[in-house]
Amino acid sequence: MVLVSSPFSKLLSAFPDLFIFSQVSFSRFIDAKNGNRKENFARFAEVRQKVADYLICSKDFDIITAIELDDRSHQPEKDKNRDALLTEAGIPTLRRYLKDLPSKTDMQNTVYELKGF
Repeated sequence: MVLVSSPFSKLLSAFPDLFIFSQVSFSRFIDAKNGNRKENFARFAEVRQKVADYLICSKDFDIITAIELDDRSHQPEKDKNRDALLTEAGIPTLRRYLKDLPSKTDMQNTVYELKGF
């Protein structure tokens, strides 16, 4: 029997001092307010259909980054729109290919640099 290390278990191992959440709807962490009622509803409709593969948060639940794992099914144009929503909300996106996940040390360096550790 061969044990496969999932991306989630790799993230948990790399960041024992942070919270890792998987498959989180954008509507759980992006607020669609700032326009008129019609604009807010349109924005909410766009946001609620998107899901972050992983969110990495500090222990006080501040979002450090969203991690998106791409495979051949991902569509670059849709990914740009998704990344733009996250950027607009002030959330950096780390996009990685599922088959080429970085090492534990590389992941730690990248994420801790985003948080200013």
